[in-house]
Amino acid sequence: MSIMCDTLAITPKAGNGAYGPVYGKAYTANAYVEAGFKRVVNKDGQEVVASLFAICAPSFAGHVGDKVSFGGSTYEIVDAQPFKEGARVHHVEVYMASIAG
Repeated sequence: MSIMCDTLAITPKAGNGAYGPVYGKAYTANAYVEAGFKRVVNKDGQEVVASLFAICAPSFAGHVGDKVSFGGSTYEIVDAQPFKEGARVHHVEVYMASIAG
């Protein structure tokens, strides 16, 4: 898709260690990114406010809990949903909440 002119740096969450989350090796993904606030429901059923929205390719491999760096800020994926067009996935809509560090 030609609208995917932004680049996200994703650091996948590999699990939890004795001192908190453990993250894997970072990778990049092209996306169309919009800043703005939207209330979404996270994986625990709680309402959270996402401050960044991205449209990614159908092959996007990010998951809830992964860290995302964009524009000098760090975010956490709070929701990632495939958008289907018929039987095939057209794109993935990703909502992210701002986090410290």
